[in-house]
Amino acid sequence: MPALSPNLAFGAGFAGDRVFYLAAPDVNELNNTGWQATGSWTVQ
Repeated sequence: MPALSPNLAFGAGFAGDRVFYLAAPDVNELNNTGWQATGSWTVQ
């Protein structure tokens, strides 16, 4: 399975610890994972 590796840049006002969330519904939108914390990073 391929990994997603985005290159992101933030301004100084956005500094601090951040959490990345994802949600995944099925094709008919009958089931949904809900928002799940899937990663984190520190913006310096």
